[in-house]
Amino acid sequence: MYKFIFSFLLLSSTLYSQGVGLIGRPGFNFSKMNSANIPFKENASFKPGYSFGAGTLVPIKSRHEIQANLYYENKGRKMEFPYDKVRSNFNFLVFSSTFNYKAKQNLPLFIKLGLYSGYLLKQKSKIIGERIDIVDDTHLFTKIDYGPLTGINWRFGLWKNIQLGIEESFAFSLQNTFKRPEDERRYDFRTYKHFVFATTIELIVFLQ
Repeated sequence: MYKFIFSFLLLSSTLYSQGVGLIGRPGFNFSKMNSANIPFKENASFKPGYSFGAGTLVPIKSRHEIQANLYYENKGRKMEFPYDKVRSNFNFLVFSSTFNYKAKQNLPLFIKLGLYSGYLLKQKSKIIGERIDIVDDTHLFTKIDYGPLTGINWRFGLWKNIQLGIEESFAFSLQNTFKRPEDERRYDFRTYKHFVFATTIELIVFLQ
């Protein structure tokens, strides 16, 4: 993950003098986790979360771009058991890269396809309605999460070199994030993966 961050910072500093776009990216999401053997998994529901970060945008041709982003993301899920409702929060540092294609020359709609890689910073579970029952389960999960992402982005011109983009995206894990404890063999979660629907606002400043 540190290599991704270093590459992102190096890319940003290198492209700064080449007239590309710098991006601020706040957003919110709805996320869920899927697992094969978790009890009551049918009662799992989407959890609202958020993200914020920055990116760089490199135009290649009039309708082609490459984009790199580095951002903090909160995702997870809500689970309803017979006596409790539990909310699980996963906090990741995420690096993503996408290829952006403009649907039509005179239409500011971009189709995005790419990959992401996330590093788990912290995981906590809380019983909904309780203030003190918070459990830190970070050690039960692998640090690295990765997978494909896709989305669309509609842009509006604000000023000469400034644009506002509204993005709708979907990403899902290829990594089984649950790390089976050696001393708890009763756990056998074959899949434990994130599904994230996100809405992101992009403020893009094109450098001259």
